[in-house]
Amino acid sequence: MRLRQIASVGVLVGAFRAPAHAEARDIGRATHTPDDWAAYGAGTTGCAADDDAHDVGRPPTLHGKIDSAAVADREVARGAGAGRIP
Repeated sequence: MRLRQIASVGVLVGAFRAPAHAEARDIGRATHTPDDWAAYGAGTTGCAADDDAHDVGRPPTLHGKIDSAAVADREVARGAGAGRIP
């Protein structure tokens, strides 16, 4: 009985050697889209791709123009009220 328990523990330990965060068939696969490969080149991966953003022919953009708080307040107040659907 003791030998059977030791063998089953060995099987369990062997099962946990595979990474828990990815399936074995996905290990080593690239996560870049074809546009990323064209923009950054095949040899650039990881955080180096972020450093090269100025080299792809366009400036990086996070968002458009941000309205002031007063303008936003007026626009919300103009459309607010019972029965008003903009």
